[in-house]
Amino acid sequence: MIRVWRNLILGILLFIPFIILSQEETIDDRWKQMEERINYGPSGKKQGPSNKYTYPPTLQSQPSKNSSGGTINNSPSNDEIKYSREKLYDNSTGGGVKQRIKDPDKTDLDDIDSPDTEAPDIDTPDWDRPDFGESDGTFWKVLLIIIGVALVAFILYHLFFKQTDKKEDKIAPIDYSSDDIDPRKIKKSQLELDLEEAIEKEDFRTAIRIYYTMILKSLIEKRWIVWEKKKTNINYLIEMQKRSEKLEFETSIRIFEWVWYGKHQPQSNEFKKVQNFFESFYNKIKGE
Repeated sequence: MIRVWRNLILGILLFIPFIILSQEETIDDRWKQMEERINYGPSGKKQGPSNKYTYPPTLQSQPSKNSSGGTINNSPSNDEIKYSREKLYDNSTGGGVKQRIKDPDKTDLDDIDSPDTEAPDIDTPDWDRPDFGESDGTFWKVLLIIIGVALVAFILYHLFFKQTDKKEDKIAPIDYSSDDIDPRKIKKSQLELDLEEAIEKEDFRTAIRIYYTMILKSLIEKRWIVWEKKKTNINYLIEMQKRSEKLEFETSIRIFEWVWYGKHQPQSNEFKKVQNFFESFYNKIKGE
C-alpha cells in the first residue's frame, strides 16, 4: 500500500512542471485578448440633436418680443429698405457700400452650447491582472527550479536512503514449532535465511523442519502434490506413487517425523549426514 501511494505522488510531481508552463502562457494570452476586446466607440443610445446641421431655435424666422412685451419682426420693413437705398449712394465716392439698414431692437441670442453628451460609460471587467512579477517569467522559472530540485531530492532519498522496500519485503518471523505451517505462503528466500540462522545456532531440529518444508514447497510448485491443511504426510506419499522420487520423498518423511514428532535432538555428526541427503534431494527436485 505504501508503494502505491509513493508511485502516485511521484506521478503527480512529474506533471506539475507541465501544468505550470501551460498556465503561464494561458494567463498572458488571456490578458492580451481582454485588452484587444475593450475599445471605446460611439454609444448605441446617443443623446442630443439628431441633425447636427439644425439651427438653434433663436435663429429661426420667428418673431421676437421686446422689453415691453410687444412682438418684434426681425425682417426689415419696406420703409427701412427704401431708406437704406437712399443712403446707399448718398455722398458716395466709390469707396464701397455701407450698410444703412436700421436695426430693430437688438435681441440677445442665447449662447449656443455644444450638445451635452459624454463618452459612453463602458463597464470593464472588475478584475485586476495578477501580479506575477516581471513579464519575462522570472517568477515561474524560479518556481520550476525549486520544484525540480525537490523532486530530484525526493527520488534520490527513496532510492538510496530510505529502507522502505526492505521493510515491506521483510516477513514476520515464522513459528516453525507450529503444526499450521503453509509452505505456499513462505518465500523461498525466507526459508533459506531461517535455515542458515538455525544451523549457526546449532538448532538442528528446527533446521530439519525447514529442510522438509522446502521440499514440500518444491513438490507443490512442480504440481506433484496438492497441499491441503487436513492432509498428512501419508497422503502426500500416495500422491507421489507414480514418481521416481517416491523413495527419496519417503526417506525425507521418516527423518522429519523421527526428529520432529519423536522429539529427537540430532547431534552435529548426525545432522551433517541428514543435511547431505536433504541438499541432494532438494537440488534434484529443482533440476527436473
